[in-house]
This record gives sequence, structure tokens and C-alpha cells, in this order.
Amino acid sequence: LGLIETAPMPRRVCGRRPRGSSPDSSASSIGSSPGSGPGPGGFGGPEFDRVAELITDVLTATEPVATAAGTPGKARYAIAGGVADATRAAAAELLADFPLYPGLEL
Repeated sequence: LGLIETAPMPRRVCGRRPRGSSPDSSASSIGSSPGSGPGPGGFGGPEFDRVAELITDVLTATEPVATAAGTPGKARYAIAGGVADATRAAAAELLADFPLYPGLEL
């Protein structure tokens, strides 16, 4: 039929433990609710606000690249100079305080 069959993706939910499991202090959770304050090892309202700011900054600085016909393209884009690097640095700084696997050095 021309369809590509794919294997089902495993279900994963960030920051949640299976029912009945006990909290593990070595596990990190970034799934706390915005505005509720940081959970054990997780983002709180201020961190989620910062993530929203970073997304807004990137989207505001992004423009479509014109096609050969001169119309705005839908597949290629350009981000204003320095925004991508500044966003990467800000995200790295934010995430440094919330390691996914504490003690794991990459």
C-alpha cells in the first residue's frame, strides 16, 4: 500500500514516577507544575517563565528564507545573528542547576 510501518514508540512522561513507586532522591524531576515552586530537583515557576522567554526570543528573531521564486519559504529559516548562541548559553546556564542525572559528567 505504500505505507511505512513503524514500531510503536515507548510511552515516556518526564518528571513522573510510576504509581506505587517510592521517590528516589537521586532522580531528577522537571515535571513540577508551573507556579507551584520547584519540586524535588525540578523546575518551578521562575524557570518555566525563563524557558518561555527563550522560546519567544528565538521565534521573534526567526524569519523564513525566500524561495527561488522570491516567496517566503516554509522549509528554511534564518535566525538573527547571535540569538542562537545566546539562547544556547542561557539554556545551559538554566539547566546547570537542574541536572537530569546528578553526578553524571558528560
